[in-house]
Amino acid sequence: MTDPNHAAVAAFFDDIASSFGAGDLPRFRALYQLPAMIVVPQGAQVLHDSAEFDAFFAVMLDRLRAERFARSSYERLSVKTLGPGLALAAMHWTRWRDDGSVLETLGATYTVVERDGRWRIVALIGHGPDAVPTLA
Repeated sequence: MTDPNHAAVAAFFDDIASSFGAGDLPRFRALYQLPAMIVVPQGAQVLHDSAEFDAFFAVMLDRLRAERFARSSYERLSVKTLGPGLALAAMHWTRWRDDGSVLETLGATYTVVERDGRWRIVALIGHGPDAVPTLA
């Protein structure tokens, strides 16, 4: 059975992919609810405000651009609504180079909230593609 919020969350992640791929930090940041937490195997970091958010993601985008990053796409999106305006989302991401080759693949699991009719990320857990959960 498909989660009732699957289509809306998928459209939201289309915006995430588009804004990140374009390197549009203000548009990308607007898709997060700050403060937001980023958790990766190396540790956790809270991004308290716009300045911290932009600094964190600018470093990542600079590294990716140096490797000819052009865009991101996701597949196998899984969504689980936990309550009104609260959901988990998990998927596989592929980052593509400007020549169409794969730069890297990874997995991510998100906590998202809906406020004023818009979904936003409050927590991102970055992990390997083999660890993407299927949310039911």
